[in-house]
Amino acid sequence: MRINKYFQYIVFLTVLLATLMCNRNLEEKMPIPQPKSGKLFIIGGEINSTVLIDRLIKEAGLDKSGYVLMLSHNRINEDCSINDYQNNFKRRGIENFRTLNLLKHSASENDLELIRNASLIIVCGGEQSAFLNSIQGVPVKDALYFAYKNGASIAGANSSASIVSKTIITGKEIKHKEQSTFFSTIEANNVEISEGLGFIDKVIIDEDFIKKRKLNRLISVCLENPQNTCIGIDESAALIISQNCAEVIGEGQVIVIKHPTAETKIVNGLLGAKDLTMSVYLPGDTFNL
Repeated sequence: MRINKYFQYIVFLTVLLATLMCNRNLEEKMPIPQPKSGKLFIIGGEINSTVLIDRLIKEAGLDKSGYVLMLSHNRINEDCSINDYQNNFKRRGIENFRTLNLLKHSASENDLELIRNASLIIVCGGEQSAFLNSIQGVPVKDALYFAYKNGASIAGANSSASIVSKTIITGKEIKHKEQSTFFSTIEANNVEISEGLGFIDKVIIDEDFIKKRKLNRLISVCLENPQNTCIGIDESAALIISQNCAEVIGEGQVIVIKHPTAETKIVNGLLGAKDLTMSVYLPGDTFNL
């Protein structure tokens, strides 16, 4: 009798162990649900193109529901064309438009909720460091991450285009502050870089690129940061980034420079390297980051 009970106990343990192993295998095979991620719009100039605005509305789903939130960091709102942006969206039937100036007051819990629940968040032009400084020590950055991970589109316009990256160009020239020309050399330790929002990594972006002749600056950055893909976006162009795919939209061009060998020389302060790659992308083109 005892042997029979012992046998039943062994059978029970065997079945239980087999069931647990089976469930574990099923869990390993089943895909782990990933948080929904929004899209990044990196706009080389102002948002004044019909193509850009229509695409922003479509990708953010604003034609169905939700609202636009304009984050400004200037002392005067008009400096970043808020009224113009609002009118452009209204002409397309988008009435739900909010604004938040992060320099005028500290972000309240209501402000953070406004960020978390927005469908499209636009960080308008102005000094990049002013915006980044305005969110230091406050949970605005976390609120932006929350919105992005839950499907919101994040757009940087004009001089705020580059802040979506982990590493940004501040625009300041370190060695030749007295020069009237804009980055007339390709030399070491001359381009100041800083930390951005970090929505994308290993990508450095420069805006208003072709018309303002910023190639020297981007080449310098590429040579000193070879692990990064360096991208120059012209004033009338934009990039839509979803996962690791970038699409060029608008009416301008996008320049992409890479330094695959990562071998950079410095002679008398001048930077040099071989076998850089450069691509010039047109509207409708796509590439992987």
